[in-house]
Amino acid sequence: MVPEVENFFDDFEVFRQYLDTLDYEGIINPADGVFYPGISLEIPEYFRLQVQQKMGTPNYLFLRISPEGTHCPHIHHTDDLMGNHGMIVYLNRPEHCQGGTSLVTHESGMNESPTTPEEIELWIRDHNDTSKWIVDATAEMESNKAVVMPMHKFHRAEPVGGFGDVPRNARLVMVGFFDEVEIS
Repeated sequence: MVPEVENFFDDFEVFRQYLDTLDYEGIINPADGVFYPGISLEIPEYFRLQVQQKMGTPNYLFLRISPEGTHCPHIHHTDDLMGNHGMIVYLNRPEHCQGGTSLVTHESGMNESPTTPEEIELWIRDHNDTSKWIVDATAEMESNKAVVMPMHKFHRAEPVGGFGDVPRNARLVMVGFFDEVEIS
């Protein structure tokens, strides 16, 4: 489905313990002006450097927590405003891993960024209606695994609505967006 990198971060358990202490207040995305809950930009330089060494320099890099009941502004979406490629590193401990990230296609056959007024209208109408989307493939969540995918493709976080209730056990990922990716 998509390229994967196992055991992405060195010193993962140290990073994981740090992540339990953060406040994930959320931010307004500078690319689209939408408020996204559960976001933190507090990534230690040591771990930022590992992303750069393994993937290249990201346009954006952040942490996202999705406890059960999380409302996403757009469940089925693309992120091509952010970069050509996206990296998701699953940061949950093994005992809390569930779901992953799915590539999806609208029941109309649309599977990438809408370009016509009709496609845009269709996406606006159906982006949060899970009954209108078909899962093509899912990258299963595994602790400390990174997946890379093209950002013009529609995708969604699994399970929809998140899981857990605190940083220790809620869905937690690092997201990076890149114009070019060089996996090493």
